[in-house]
Amino acid sequence: MRHLDIRAIRASVVVGGAAAGILAGALMAPAQSPNRGNEPTPTAVTTPSPSPTAEPATPSPTPIPTSTATPPPKELIPSGPPRLPAGPIAADPVRVATGDGDCLNVRLTPGTTFGGDPRVCVPDRTLLWLFGDPVTVDGEQWRYALGQGWVAIAYTRPDPSVVPVAPPSGEAIVLHSTSDIAMEILRVDGDGRPLRPGFELPNVQQGIGGVIPHFSPGGRWATGFNTTERGSSIVLADTISGVQQEYRDAYPLDWSAGGRLLASYGWACSGPCKPAFAIIDPATGELTTIPLPETISPQGIWDADGRTIIAVGTDYRSLYRVSPDGTASPIANAFDEGGVGQLVLGPDGRSLLMNAFLGPLRILDLETGAIRQVPRAEQIPVGGKCGGSIGNLAAWVDADTLIYHESYARKGENGITIAELSNGTRRIVPYFSVRDIRAVGPNTATFSTQEYVGDMVFEVAWLLDLRNGDARPFTSGGAVAWLP
Repeated sequence: MRHLDIRAIRASVVVGGAAAGILAGALMAPAQSPNRGNEPTPTAVTTPSPSPTAEPATPSPTPIPTSTATPPPKELIPSGPPRLPAGPIAADPVRVATGDGDCLNVRLTPGTTFGGDPRVCVPDRTLLWLFGDPVTVDGEQWRYALGQGWVAIAYTRPDPSVVPVAPPSGEAIVLHSTSDIAMEILRVDGDGRPLRPGFELPNVQQGIGGVIPHFSPGGRWATGFNTTERGSSIVLADTISGVQQEYRDAYPLDWSAGGRLLASYGWACSGPCKPAFAIIDPATGELTTIPLPETISPQGIWDADGRTIIAVGTDYRSLYRVSPDGTASPIANAFDEGGVGQLVLGPDGRSLLMNAFLGPLRILDLETGAIRQVPRAEQIPVGGKCGGSIGNLAAWVDADTLIYHESYARKGENGITIAELSNGTRRIVPYFSVRDIRAVGPNTATFSTQEYVGDMVFEVAWLLDLRNGDARPFTSGGAVAWLP
């Protein structure tokens, strides 16, 4: 989703990712076939010294020790729906083959009636990955296409000649969900196979639009978020040793290139406190706070220098630059229709992408203040204040290319969209339930999808070839960080 809320906006300049914000709030067949188209080095940040009542109390990090430098994993107690085991996913590559070039309907459930109404119609020759056994409903055999939905297999053909998308490196870190409340930090090889047992990390579902900046640049630190009867807290884990530190009353926002975590402090305090930014150095365990004026909310992203912060105003329609001493200066304001939305800092360090829930994409030049609107697919009216996916929904591929997820366009225009700024062209890769999009090379992106198959709920991490739009399921899990 693209609404903004206290719980997170983030961008990662290194991988070109950015998070969507949060607001708490709440798919016909042609005559010839029921399944085809024609349908509708760290330095501490000094905190100023205001009066004791004005300065938020700085919580001390609480180490959660482990027995050895590389402790064995805990026995994870399952809760919630069944999950897939860690590692590569067994799925069969097929191409849409309708016989006459028409598109193929993808449905939320197998069948052509009731809940089987189509969510999209994917073009002929589209690569699908079919998971699980076929089921027979309404006279057709159906299989589940990962990242998309149920399709009638009569209109697909196996494609054993698919060339796997090459990984950007030979090793990655992935978060593998083991239950409703826990996930594993796993190191996997270039084929998605776990290299060693993982470490457990708290995992709290934040609701639609929720997102956490899971990994620091280089993958040394992993970020979790925990909610207990004592309140909410950040849990930082060393992905090498598994040692964890907990920071109360803080919510993670963005990692700097130098490995410092920007956090929101005071958005859900367990005691008296005033909203502020918090900066955490995981190498030393030090947390420092930056008090804020009433016009600025404790949410934003790091600026290109890794010292100042691009912050969102409390009206959700203005931007400020906040220095380490808390001094704030306005950048821009009066953004209408959808507000500021999620923020993504471009590779040049001055182009700021704003991906709001409604309206066009905008690119703000942080030096000149000039704003460029980027045309997107025409959106259908959507009521309410909440909708969309969870995680990073937009990224810069390079200075001329954006990749983002479209959820509320007309049928046939939803999915992962690759947009060229120089010529205004858009290409659509029809994946849904997308939770995370990141560029990991000049021709490669990674994304995650949330899958609901029968009584199973699981995530799939993908690699996407930006040249031809083919993707492959890489491993079970999400939030992939590729290691150098």
